Amino acid sequence: MTQKEIYKGELLLEENFYHFATASDDENKFLAQVEIKKHFGEVSIRLIVPGKAYNPLSDIREIPEDERAQYSLAILKAHKDDISYARKNDTNIVSIRVHRSGNKLAIYTLISLVAGIVIGLGAKSILAPDILVWLVNNIFDLIEKLFIMKN
Repeated sequence: MTQKEIYKGELLLEENFYHFATASDDENKFLAQVEIKKHFGEVSIRLIVPGKAYNPLSDIREIPEDERAQYSLAILKAHKDDISYARKNDTNIVSIRVHRSGNKLAIYTLISLVAGIVIGLGAKSILAPDILVWLVNNIFDLIEKLFIMKN
């Protein structure tokens, strides 16, 4: 991760935290949980806030009169593609994507190849020979013709 990505993550976490705190009933008793997740090279920060439903992204359309709130709104608008909101079990969850993986497609391709090999070996050991012949003739040959352009 670059220093710029770290700074962006901190900034978006602070702005979302601020929005949840000001929307809560009592800012002094406001509690939130922060998680950092790494999944296939992508890094995200999750802000988990129990309580009433509140989506900080829904405020993006309204222009506030307060100058501090206008700056906060501009920051959220500029990074809205990297922020997502979900509500689960009376909990608000805001995910902030900090780092995108450059090799995500390669990892998914490798996983798909391994899964295909495992499923193929499993099918070969479990299915009857006549069903395997039918699969090869009706499904796999069609896929091969579509993607490989075999003459």
